Amino acid sequence: GASAAGARSILHFDQYDNLFVQISGWKRFRVYDPQQTRCLYPFPIHHPLDTRAQVDLEAPDLAAFPRLSEAVCSEVLLGPGQALFLPAYWWHEVVTEPHDSLTVSANFWFAAVYRLLTPTRPLVPSMQCELARQLEYLVSDCLSDRARLVPAFFSALRAAVEAVHAAADARSAAADAARADAAASEALHARRPAGVVPQEWQGLFEYVVRQLGSLVGHGSGRRF
Repeated sequence: GASAAGARSILHFDQYDNLFVQISGWKRFRVYDPQQTRCLYPFPIHHPLDTRAQVDLEAPDLAAFPRLSEAVCSEVLLGPGQALFLPAYWWHEVVTEPHDSLTVSANFWFAAVYRLLTPTRPLVPSMQCELARQLEYLVSDCLSDRARLVPAFFSALRAAVEAVHAAADARSAAADAARADAAASEALHARRPAGVVPQEWQGLFEYVVRQLGSLVGHGSGRRF
């Protein structure tokens, strides 16, 4: 494709591997690996800007998006005859640099289907990114397609997991499991939206926690 100086594709990721070849002119890339996803505040999957970040790298708002300050960025300046391989789920923003003539680039796309169908255990960061997307779909489906409840569920999920860890940290290795369960349940249901049946909320929580433990490892679930 061709672009004029100053053209900018906002921060996003693709679900395909991409070999980006620069033919004429220059382009500057800001690249973030999938482990930075939580620091980039992606739009939810049901949003029209799905696969894009809410943050603006040209005018960062750290009050609204404080974790952006923790994100680690790599910058790449790509010139004529050079190529950059962008794996699926790697975040990138592209800006066309000033140039005397038209800037021309070519993209060669490769499907990541094999990785999706044969994931390793625990999941690598790029597949964790896709897992997060699939969990959003799952939660919305289980809550009668009420996408607006997805953020509330994941906020409750995090609070419940943190409550379990806090209970374990406050006691010995022989901590009372019932006490930890009670703390998790209290944190979970404190964030349950009106109109959601308690058993439905609790059952979805237990299912998601089991799946996360299997796919990303019990020790990594808290970071995920």
